[in-house]
Amino acid sequence: MLATQGFEDNVRWVVEQIQHGNDIARIYNNFIPSNALHHINRCGQSFGTKFLYFIGKSLMNEGLVLPYFPLILDKKVKDILKILGHNFPETWEGYSDYLQLMKIWADELHCEPDQIEFFFFKIAGGS
Repeated sequence: MLATQGFEDNVRWVVEQIQHGNDIARIYNNFIPSNALHHINRCGQSFGTKFLYFIGKSLMNEGLVLPYFPLILDKKVKDILKILGHNFPETWEGYSDYLQLMKIWADELHCEPDQIEFFFFKIAGGS
């Protein structure tokens, strides 16, 4: 991963895109797929969305406001979503749909979307 040509530039690009409030799903599209312009080797959906989440969380703590906050979408979360009848493809459109659904649920439950994501992770056996 660290040996990826342009690693630092790709990481910097992701951080700058989030800082500028650009669409998270579009950032996903230019970062996570293996043929993406800013892809980092071995950075698939699970790790990539974790990276987006923690960068977004740290910037949010500095006051950044985003329409859709990046969330983790790993196997454990996907397993729970499938049980609930939701299957999101590993595309930017699928990630965008996931973010939108989690925002709707969070608004209905009066909580934050990442609290729902973490709940799904925990009930799927995450530690």
